[in-house]
Amino acid sequence: MSKAKASHIKELLSSESVPHPVHRIDVAPNPATGAPQLVEAKSDSAAAAKQRDVDDPKPRPSAPSWSLNVSGGAIGAVGASISKAQQEQVTIIDNLKQQLAAGETIVEIDTTNIEDSFVSDRMDISDEETSILSQQIKEQGQIVPILVRAHPSKEGFYQVAYGHRRVRATAMLGIKVRAIVRDLTDAELVIAQGQENNARQDLSFIEKATFAVKLEERGFDRKIICSALAVSKSDCSTLIKIGSRIPRAVIEAIGKAPGVGRPRWNELFDKIQEKGNADRCSSIISDSKFLALGSDERFASLLQKLSKKEDAPSVPRDQTFWNDAAGRRLAVIQMTASRCTLQIDRRDEPGFAKFVVERLNDLYRDYEAAKSLGAS
Repeated sequence: MSKAKASHIKELLSSESVPHPVHRIDVAPNPATGAPQLVEAKSDSAAAAKQRDVDDPKPRPSAPSWSLNVSGGAIGAVGASISKAQQEQVTIIDNLKQQLAAGETIVEIDTTNIEDSFVSDRMDISDEETSILSQQIKEQGQIVPILVRAHPSKEGFYQVAYGHRRVRATAMLGIKVRAIVRDLTDAELVIAQGQENNARQDLSFIEKATFAVKLEERGFDRKIICSALAVSKSDCSTLIKIGSRIPRAVIEAIGKAPGVGRPRWNELFDKIQEKGNADRCSSIISDSKFLALGSDERFASLLQKLSKKEDAPSVPRDQTFWNDAAGRRLAVIQMTASRCTLQIDRRDEPGFAKFVVERLNDLYRDYEAAKSLGAS
């Protein structure tokens, strides 16, 4: 979208007349190009207004009239073959259309008076992401407002339902954020929060899983959680199973892993259940080399290491050698806390091993006699 077009939308949103319910909007094709554009909908009272002008022909200010091209493709092809960027533009149009047609007023709020939702749905918002969005807002303006409610316990403050990144980006610019203030219950807030991100396909699988777990921990029932995430009951159960049974420290160490879906998280879950792997996880995720990787790479590294069977640890033991008078090493003696192993090399003296074995009874009898003398 060009800077001029974005400025036009910003001017539109700033207009005091537009949010009023009688000024409805619609999407229509541009007569010249066929591109979708935002236009004022025809009023149901057009005929009455025309008759009024006949009866009382005095001059009146003209009704607001505006339009804005937001995409280059033909409107008839929007649902069939538009690109991802064009789809995002259509989403913007739909949001604006619903908000303005509903008569919801867009206000500007100081970001210092806004707090995050009481339950987070994102694992991390990087400084780089915030910086990029901040630059976009600086160049184009904040096109889509955020949704907030009056803070339930702090007078004069607000709580975000969705738009957390836009709050951070505008704060970075030192400007107020454009917002719609709506009276929301806790359940309505989390549903709006989850559905907005779900519509954008903005959350990774594990972010959805941890969000579902947090909602359940706060006492929301499965129906509310399913609505917030727009998932079925079975998918909701899978999200909660993985989000709750994989150790929280492991999930936080891996991060949002945007390229990793349910099948691979299921695989990691199964690997962690194997004997000894939970302890191995703690060692792996604390390694500096692991932490230096990107989020997707951290996931892959952990899964690979847990899939590899660990070598059995060698048992510490004392080892001595016995040489004959000629200096030949004929035996190796290995001692541990629980056993002694005598290995006789039969290459130099093939009969020596048999000689020792045949005299074990005599040796043990001598040992018992020595024990008796020591005890007396």
